[in-house]
Amino acid sequence: MDPSLPEQDQIWLSATQPAEELSVVHVGGELDMLTAPMLTDFLARALASRPRNLIIDITEVTFLGSSGLRALLDGQHLAGEATRVALAVTPRSAALRSLEVSRLLELFKHFPTAGEAMAALADHSVKREHPV
Repeated sequence: MDPSLPEQDQIWLSATQPAEELSVVHVGGELDMLTAPMLTDFLARALASRPRNLIIDITEVTFLGSSGLRALLDGQHLAGEATRVALAVTPRSAALRSLEVSRLLELFKHFPTAGEAMAALADHSVKREHPV
């Protein structure tokens, strides 16, 4: 961030592939109308290789606005039938609260940590569900 500019919304994104058919997108900072398009683009790139499983780790997200919620839904839509999507979201966090209030949490398999999501996806107990 340029210190000469007014305070800007910040987001950081990274991706890992801890297993052959698993991609994990790590997101931190604020997901709002300025940063959500970056997440959507990043998810599209992560899904280009068509992993069987995708975990979106939002445990480091400090703010999740409606545009950020839309980006998560867009990621799930981009995943299509071929990729199972799960969220890692910290209990009692601002991100979890936004998902609960918007009633979008029920559209995602979710776990308190990326490690727990990986374990569940690895044992194939998490089936792809379609939002209504």
